[in-house]
Amino acid sequence: MVTERAYDAETRRAREERILDVAADLLQRLGYGRLTMDDVAAQAGIGKGTIYLHWKSREALFQAVLQRELAVLLNELTAAIRADPANALPHRLGRQYFLSIMRRPLLRAFFRMDREIMGKLTRLLRVREVQLSQLRSEFVDLLVEYGVARADLSTKDLTYAYRTIIVGFFLADSTFEDDQPALERKGELLEMILLRALGQDPHPPKQAVRAIADHVLRLFSTATGPDDAAER
Repeated sequence: MVTERAYDAETRRAREERILDVAADLLQRLGYGRLTMDDVAAQAGIGKGTIYLHWKSREALFQAVLQRELAVLLNELTAAIRADPANALPHRLGRQYFLSIMRRPLLRAFFRMDREIMGKLTRLLRVREVQLSQLRSEFVDLLVEYGVARADLSTKDLTYAYRTIIVGFFLADSTFEDDQPALERKGELLEMILLRALGQDPHPPKQAVRAIADHVLRLFSTATGPDDAAER
């Protein structure tokens, strides 16, 4: 039997998802600077006051939009690693990360710091980078410990190289608009470059792969997003 409270909670969740869907669509089409809560309410077919039942401010709403996008990204990466633990190896993880983001317009705009779409929401990426920096360092430490990555460079240098190579692929997509390979080919090129740059063994022992995969899954489970700062 469905109680009235359960029905109300389900109705609230469905309405919240509808608002987020509309907000995401408008953010992609109009950009943060031009969007108002009135726009979202009109498109969703509700009163503006109803949005404030879920989020206390415009910025909190759009932080929630980005948090949902980031949750999808983490879910895709997690599913890939659970399907094959070798997907946690840095060259394969980097490829999946890049492709997953590039296939989602809002995530692509967010990670490329596209101010036309994201406006001041780009500052949330800087906040998130502080969180991700420690996670990346722990990841690289583990790779070195298991002999998967080169040991002639410091963790700091390896972490910097790993991050910079991936960021370079994001930025090149908008900087060099002509004569670009297809997205899947870009992913393949990124994977090859990461494999060589990190001096990585492409076929490490299964024990090392399993340990790395378990560690990455733990990191994902503790990862936080921009929604943490939102006023809900």
